[in-house]
Amino acid sequence: MTGAETSQKCAWCGNEIPPRSDPRGRKARYCCGACRASAARERTRKAHQDELKQAQAQTQESTQNSLLVASPDEILATVVSEIDATTRLLQSRPELLDSCAEMVNAARKLVAAVDEPAQQPLTRQQRRKLARQQKTH
Repeated sequence: MTGAETSQKCAWCGNEIPPRSDPRGRKARYCCGACRASAARERTRKAHQDELKQAQAQTQESTQNSLLVASPDEILATVVSEIDATTRLLQSRPELLDSCAEMVNAARKLVAAVDEPAQQPLTRQQRRKLARQQKTH
């Protein structure tokens, strides 16, 4: 064998790998520690990119398979139509009123919540004052 046949090229930069003084063990793949570190960084970067591509593909797939969320106007229209249908049903069959009491009460709470302005939460001072008043009574 000639010297050209026995020389090895660095897997990172392509330069010749210098001969080792100790021939035992694995053959060297890189000419120096810098090439070995660069190759390791590249493998890590590539693995990370592959993970990102996989996650992106899964996200797109799950987005396509997920339920479409309706707009607030569509939701409101659905609720109104359901309430109208329930009202007609209750007017035609009064015996169902007892079984629909929970839904009727929920609708009344909804109407009351819309009519009343939202209450401001109590401040810490107001909560403490209220607690003191409740203790004295």
